Amino acid sequence: MIKTGTGTIRGITDDEIKKALEEKLTDAKQASDVSVDLANFGKRWWNYYPTAVIAPTADEPAPHAQTIYVDKNRIRMFYMIGTNGANTGATYYAYSDDLFTWTKGANNPVLEHGGSGAWDENDCCNINVVSYHSGDVYALYTGRPKGGGLNDIAIGLAVANYWGEKFTKFSGNPIIRAPTSYPGAIIPLGVWKTRDGVWHLLLNSRAPDNGKIYLFEAQTTSDHDSWENWELNSEPLCCFSDILPLGREVYPMNSLLKFGDLFLLSFEASYQGYWQSGLLASRDLKHWFLVDFPLTYGGVVGSCFEKSASNFTIAIWKGKLIAVSGALNADNEWSIGVGILEDNKPYRWVVCTEGTNTRWVGLTTSDTVTSAPIPIGGYSNKTFLFQSNAAGTIAIEVYAGGGWREVVSETVTANSLWDYVLNLEVPIARMKYTPAGSDTIAVAECNLS
Repeated sequence: MIKTGTGTIRGITDDEIKKALEEKLTDAKQASDVSVDLANFGKRWWNYYPTAVIAPTADEPAPHAQTIYVDKNRIRMFYMIGTNGANTGATYYAYSDDLFTWTKGANNPVLEHGGSGAWDENDCCNINVVSYHSGDVYALYTGRPKGGGLNDIAIGLAVANYWGEKFTKFSGNPIIRAPTSYPGAIIPLGVWKTRDGVWHLLLNSRAPDNGKIYLFEAQTTSDHDSWENWELNSEPLCCFSDILPLGREVYPMNSLLKFGDLFLLSFEASYQGYWQSGLLASRDLKHWFLVDFPLTYGGVVGSCFEKSASNFTIAIWKGKLIAVSGALNADNEWSIGVGILEDNKPYRWVVCTEGTNTRWVGLTTSDTVTSAPIPIGGYSNKTFLFQSNAAGTIAIEVYAGGGWREVVSETVTANSLWDYVLNLEVPIARMKYTPAGSDTIAVAECNLS
């Protein structure tokens, strides 16, 4: 993770961001029996635990830059030690079976800097992407030579016989360099494998002329599971810096998560004096929409996240969405903390569109809410919840037998909480909302498994 400060881009300030977020909640804030705390906006979703799970020690200062991988019920993690942002330390390994208690590997460190004159002598060991396949652990990491600049950062491959074993670097490293027209700090963000056996990699690089970040895709060309042969597409998928209305320093994180046919990608941005994390979603990696920002919030007094909650890495574990995040406390000590989607709250809906460009974000539904500027929906204990400040029609569809099937369609009144109990065991459902007198249909889809 490379940052260049906390200044704004295109002159957008924290106050303007706060104003934009508050406008989204205007109607709810005006309701007499509703109190909306913008600072706690993300906490309704994420339950962050105040104590670090990987704390700094004299031998392992400033743990940061973590990457996680879920291996059945066990969570695997690689992280760096040393000064955060300088990438001066080596990579360590730890694992957990409950998210809160972590056991460090017996062979730490598992990846270290290259020797004198090596391409990864200076900036190395930040494992961004990891996979366990073909009986080995494969990792993509970033590195650069001594004295090298951002344009010299490249991607290398390292392989270990099993989790916690020391990595062996590929002799043909580096395997991917930034495209010629977009040289800069190239960072792997996540991989997925298609049915034809080809591995795909999402990564970012920065244009030197305007500092904007672009997303690129690469794919294996032969001997796919070896991860040795990659081809980088010369043209970007999109300009990441133009996706968000934040208009400032925004960085994608190495936490691409493929969730059915949907891609989730976390990011961090400077907001109100802290590095905060958010979440984006896309179906084609070209068109992205904002799920929420900020999801995490620094400034929780006495917690490991008091000054920052950043480098937000997500995964699915035991059917729950979990997060492992970098944390900066009041003493400017870096550590690693965790969060989890709260079990006792309705799921936040993943938003998609159908037939229109309408996009809306579901908020956590509460029976105390009497008005909302946008439709809000949730799912908890087999019960669907929905509410809007306008009357309309709400329908529930489930995905079964290879297609969508409607199970209920009802008229809803303005500012009333509608609920429906689904007595079916299905993996995916969606709500379709049509405002009265409109042909616009907003669709929110949720994985129920």
